[in-house]
Amino acid sequence: MISDIDLVAVVHALSSQDLARARERASSLPEPGSPFEEGYALAIKGMVASYENDEKDGMLYKILTKELSPDQLAAQREYCHTRSEQAFRDDRQRGYERAWEQVCAYALGDLPSGLDAYQ
Repeated sequence: MISDIDLVAVVHALSSQDLARARERASSLPEPGSPFEEGYALAIKGMVASYENDEKDGMLYKILTKELSPDQLAAQREYCHTRSEQAFRDDRQRGYERAWEQVCAYALGDLPSGLDAYQ
């Protein structure tokens, strides 16, 4: 099962400019057990690819460089949340959007990670 811990580990590695660790973590994700997890894993692997390709117009770059204000991040988080809840989207799309929603939450400090997740 792929979890938000996997996502946070990859984003943390990328924010620390440790591409090797992010690549390793993304490539060692567990086998997706559902279409939702397929989409979630696709988003994680896409984040690593975006960083590798130095895509300065991408959302990940803007999050890591703090180019987006907290208000913009919150709006993007809400947008991804809305898309992940839309009934006409398939589970793979929902998983993809959920991953991005959680990246925004993590950047805003709203996604507990590490031991904080258990308190």
